[in-house]
Amino acid sequence: MEACSDVHHRARRGTDSGLEPWIMAAQFVTPFRKGRATKNDRTDADAIATAARQGNMSFVPVKSVQQLARLSWHRVREGDKAESLANGNQVRGLLAEFGVVVAQSDLAPRRVLADLDAQPAPPAEFKELMRDLAAHWAQVRTRIDACDARIESHAREDESGGRLRAIIGIGPITADAAVATVGKWPPGWGWYPLSTRAAGKRGLARLAIANKHARQIWVMPAHEVDYDPNASRQHPMHRNQQAA
Repeated sequence: MEACSDVHHRARRGTDSGLEPWIMAAQFVTPFRKGRATKNDRTDADAIATAARQGNMSFVPVKSVQQLARLSWHRVREGDKAESLANGNQVRGLLAEFGVVVAQSDLAPRRVLADLDAQPAPPAEFKELMRDLAAHWAQVRTRIDACDARIESHAREDESGGRLRAIIGIGPITADAAVATVGKWPPGWGWYPLSTRAAGKRGLARLAIANKHARQIWVMPAHEVDYDPNASRQHPMHRNQQAA
């Protein structure tokens, strides 16, 4: 099956019926679709069947109900973050119409909204609207804080999440998202390194760290091992360099 919104539900139903579901990411199926401008059930089924026969195809592990529930907190959090950013930009744009220029930060427009009476230019009707917008913006930030607290609780209570948090640069949100996305790391699913082709010189260091973290995030829960900051010293290459 091609990954979509309800694919894990259908995969679990298939497993209950004795089937072995295979789920493929949509971007891996698209290249095999004939006539990409014509998308229908027939061309989709043909592309899925062709993609599934590829020897190097990567499949998505079927997520449990518990995993999807945990991931829902991350998805809601990302939506609220986008809405909070949009709220801040909207406030800046509306205030600028009255000559009130606000700095490009999250705190600056909130300070202005907290003391609108100090701004003489905007009329009272506009200030009333801004107060309503400020209340909505505060509510969105409260939801983000609630999501952060629940996600951190998940990461703290989960053994695999605790292991991942020991890695320098991996916080509770990344750790919980990794565990909830991949689950128990079944053998054979593997991982793919991040591409450095479009990174540019400034982004190469960040991508190198991300690649390292990706390998660590996969290995530790898959083999149920704790983080060892000195593990690289056990590598034969390092020992050979020390001997030389």
